Amino acid sequence: MNGLTTDPGAVAAASDAGAVAAASDAARAADATGLAPLATDLPNAEERAVMPAGFRALGASIGIKRSGRPDFAVIATTGTPAAAAGVFTRNAFAAAPVRLTRAHLAETGDDGPPGSGWADAILSTSGSANAATGAPGDADQGHLAGSLAAALGTIAGRTLAFSTGVIGTRLPVDLVAAAIALSIAYTPYVARIVRSAALRERSLPYVAALQVQGLRSSRIVLRHIFPNLGGLIVAASALSFGYALIDLASLSFIGLGVQPPQPDWGLMVANGVTGILQGFPQESIFAAVLIVITVGAVNFLGDRLTELAESRAV
Repeated sequence: MNGLTTDPGAVAAASDAGAVAAASDAARAADATGLAPLATDLPNAEERAVMPAGFRALGASIGIKRSGRPDFAVIATTGTPAAAAGVFTRNAFAAAPVRLTRAHLAETGDDGPPGSGWADAILSTSGSANAATGAPGDADQGHLAGSLAAALGTIAGRTLAFSTGVIGTRLPVDLVAAAIALSIAYTPYVARIVRSAALRERSLPYVAALQVQGLRSSRIVLRHIFPNLGGLIVAASALSFGYALIDLASLSFIGLGVQPPQPDWGLMVANGVTGILQGFPQESIFAAVLIVITVGAVNFLGDRLTELAESRAV
């Protein structure tokens, strides 16, 4: 009527162009400010180091490394065997632990993929790769597998081995075998004491107050509960060390522990028995006196630490 015409197609095209421009502007704005997180009802993930259900582990320093750093560890299942698999290098000379692990996985793997099978425990040592060539290393690893299987009530074929260190160096089998027996024997004792104390500590009012403040469970355990249990853990370990020292000396005395030429007080007592009969008891007496003094000193220290921990708890 005023000389202008209205084209429906042109109007639709202009509308679509405006929508595209608006969407493009919104996208640029989102890129500049960051996309808003999607709505979700999933709980927040909590990062913490925990032992998976169905497994238990222990570690110690048993003297393989001269530096005194931890060099021995055992990881074992608490129920049924666990599926296991290994990726092996194609070295010309495989260390004895590698050969044993390959053989045991092949023995328990049935028709599964190569390098896979079932296991109840794995023994890890560092500081000695244990005789890469020859039968001595295989014999050592077979002996340790049998000791670990006997301690856990399983068969040797369901144990695996892992070791690091200088290839060709013989592993001190007597030390490792004694460590397996003593560690598995005394770990439940210390764990029971620590668990009882932790349950008592968790029931105290300050833990509830920290939870009300919104602190995560891992932070409460690491920053508050664990430091309060430190004295008790040290005391229980000191008391257990005294008994373990007597047990180790006893094993060496009857020929099941440390073997010559490794030095050991129990071994010295055993070697001095013939001297006692000949009127020269010094070797046995001196070694026995040192065992008594050391155990008494460690137990005295453990008692004092226990009293200190109990006084702090009160």
